[in-house]
Amino acid sequence: MHQHRQLVRVLALLCAVLLAALSALPTASPVSAAPAAQIAPGGRYVPRPVAIRRLPGGRVLRIVSRSYGGMSNRVCTLAALDAQGFGVRTPGIGDASLLAPVIFLPGSGQLADALNVPVLCILAGDAPVTALAYAPDGTTLPALVIPEGRLSNVSVPIEAFTMPGEWRLEVVAPVSGDYTFTIPPITQPTLVVSGDALLLTGYQPGEALRGVVMANRCISTVVPLSDPAAPLPALDATALELCEQNQVSALLDAVQSFAAVADERGIALLERIDPQLDLTYVFFGAETPQWLSSIFFSEDLDAAIAEDGFPVDRATLFVEDKPEEADPQIDKLAPTPAVLPATGANHTAYDLGTIWVALLLALVGIAVLTGARRGVSNRWRERSGG
Repeated sequence: MHQHRQLVRVLALLCAVLLAALSALPTASPVSAAPAAQIAPGGRYVPRPVAIRRLPGGRVLRIVSRSYGGMSNRVCTLAALDAQGFGVRTPGIGDASLLAPVIFLPGSGQLADALNVPVLCILAGDAPVTALAYAPDGTTLPALVIPEGRLSNVSVPIEAFTMPGEWRLEVVAPVSGDYTFTIPPITQPTLVVSGDALLLTGYQPGEALRGVVMANRCISTVVPLSDPAAPLPALDATALELCEQNQVSALLDAVQSFAAVADERGIALLERIDPQLDLTYVFFGAETPQWLSSIFFSEDLDAAIAEDGFPVDRATLFVEDKPEEADPQIDKLAPTPAVLPATGANHTAYDLGTIWVALLLALVGIAVLTGARRGVSNRWRERSGG
């Protein structure tokens, strides 16, 4: 009998410990989670998903790009390689490109001449590429590797722009070579765009940020990520003719918005809602007058906004004392969380951990109840026998 009571006490203690551990886990949604939650062990950043909210749409900005000429879609060419199949492609304006307010990395969907960073060109064929990025503090990270046919493009991962200083890229296989360059300190609000993430840096600590997703109506007829597919407002005959005759680069329509918060360093690293869609992102800061956009020819967007105005009232994006609540009818979490090549981190660990703790808690509860019932049964038998 004494042993049975000890067992029940041990199980009860274990149950209390598991309850404390479960209550200590974060329960905030990705959009309202503390900014520190995006920092992985070791101080490295990982991208956070965002919840998107439908906007009415229907008012488009006409983007008319001038002819810039000489733009290439391929980052690396065979002519740029040495005898062993290694080469370096640097931006046309040199290191000054790293001072731009918007920085595009390989895989961002931009043309070659839009890239702001040095790129190592590797003749890889079908062989896997092994490449490393050495941070200013000595940390070693996997480099960003983007296949491009027989060639591969190697550059720094997006999180490099949270650690300014001298970076060294090294290719280990299938060829060898290295290149060193310096990422300058961030002195202004800056947007860095990669294939699966968007880095916002240079903001005020804790600054509220808002993103607006704009779809190109020349190629989009439904709201991106809507399920079931929700049709966008129809274009008039004039707009349709502009698209059909290629008289505009894009007709941008604001279709979704989302919220984020800069951390204590003024940084937020977000997942792209869907890298496969031709979407434009426009970001606003509550304390920052200028806005940033993922469109390359930003002066064209400037001209369109000056002519037509922005299709979303900035003031409505920052509503005081009115926290946003998810609406299951119009809100949709980003798809499978992206994994940065530099971190290998994902957003599934917390969910699995919560499930395991809940299961263990349930098993302990069952064991405690079973033990208690056996104790009652034994006492009843003892009294009956007496």
